[in-house]
Amino acid sequence: MFITFLQMGLANGVQPLLGYSYGAGNISRFREVERFTKICCLVTGIAATVLYFIGREPIIRMFISDDEVVYYGVKMLVAYMISGPVIGMLFVNMNCMQSVNHSLPATILSVMRQGVLLIHFYMYYSFLGNGRRNLWTIHYRLYSCIFISCSLEKYKKKAVTITF
Repeated sequence: MFITFLQMGLANGVQPLLGYSYGAGNISRFREVERFTKICCLVTGIAATVLYFIGREPIIRMFISDDEVVYYGVKMLVAYMISGPVIGMLFVNMNCMQSVNHSLPATILSVMRQGVLLIHFYMYYSFLGNGRRNLWTIHYRLYSCIFISCSLEKYKKKAVTITF
């Protein structure tokens, strides 16, 4: 979650600047801010993922000492890190779409990623036995990567239609 929160903070923090640049008609500044924010999200995601990967067991042991819980926690943390470096792109794209008055596609992406998809994962994996229950994290992260690519494609199509 820490990786996601860092990237979400970057993406949300830059939204007023994106909206101002778009409203002022300064598309070159909008693109610069967008590019720089995506680079920052990528670097932050990679750094945090490396940090979590190297220190995955000590990080979990800071909160609990039960060996079985640590074992499953390490597996889930590794699975969670699959989309860590690039999940920020989704947040930046959604905020860019909102800044250029295309809030409906951003809302659809957000609801699909967190609402519809997550609910189905919980329902599906609650019927499985304990041995397969931790697979939901891996599948959820893989689907997050798919949503990132969808947001990139959707944003590219919307970015072409930005006119003044």
